[in-house]
Amino acid sequence: MDRRPALTGEGIAPYAYDVDSVTGCWLWHRRRFTAGYPTANYRGKPVAAARHAYERTIGPIPSGHVLSPTCENGEDCVNPLHRALVSRSELLRTRASHRLGREEVAAMRRLASERTRAELATDFGVSVTTVDDVLAGRHWAGPGPKVTAQREPRISPIQRRWAGRLPSERPARIGERRWRALVHFVDGRSSAEVAAILGLNSASHARIFVSQASRRLEAALLADEGTKEGGCGRR
Repeated sequence: MDRRPALTGEGIAPYAYDVDSVTGCWLWHRRRFTAGYPTANYRGKPVAAARHAYERTIGPIPSGHVLSPTCENGEDCVNPLHRALVSRSELLRTRASHRLGREEVAAMRRLASERTRAELATDFGVSVTTVDDVLAGRHWAGPGPKVTAQREPRISPIQRRWAGRLPSERPARIGERRWRALVHFVDGRSSAEVAAILGLNSASHARIFVSQASRRLEAALLADEGTKEGGCGRR
C-alpha cells in the first residue's frame, strides 16, 4: 500500500495529490492558480502548494530565493524533496543560458504531439516548467496558440495497489457506495466518471470515497490475516 509522507502544516487537503510510488512525485490534482500552478488553502487564503509544502516540512525559504522543480513532472509535483532552493539571480542566469529562439519554439510546438514534456525538456536543454510555458504560449518568442504535449499515462497508487487483487465480494466494513467507487476506479474509470456513476457531487467526493474504501479494505485484509494466524496458533 502506498504510504504518503505526512505534511505537518495546515491547509494541504489530504486528497489533494497522489504519490507516485516509482518516482516519489506528489502529483497535484486539485485547485490551481490562473497560470496553472498548484494552489492550496492556508488559513483561508490561497497559497502556492509547493512552497507551502516545502516550508511546512523542511523550513522557511530565505529572502531572495525561489524553489525550482528538479523532477520530470515539473510544477505538477509538490514534493518538497523534488525542489531545489536557488537564488533569483541564479534562476535568471539559468534561464538566460537556455533562451529559446523563434525557430526552437516553433520546433518544440511541432513535436509536442509526438513527445512527452520530459523528452522535450531534455531535447532542448530546458526545464519541464519552460516547456509548459512555451506550449501554453506564455513566454519565449512571443505568444502562440496553446499546445498540449503528449503526457505519460498516470496510474494512481490505489489503482496500482488493487489491480487484479480486489476480492470478489464486498467486505462487511466497506459501505456499498464506497465499494462500488473503488471497483469502478480500479477498473480504470476517472474520478469524474466515478462521481457521475454514483451520483456524487464532484470528482473530489469520488476520490474521498475511493481512498476511504482502499484504507478499509487494507484494514480488513490485515484483520483476516491476524485471525488466520491466531487460529493456527491455537491448534
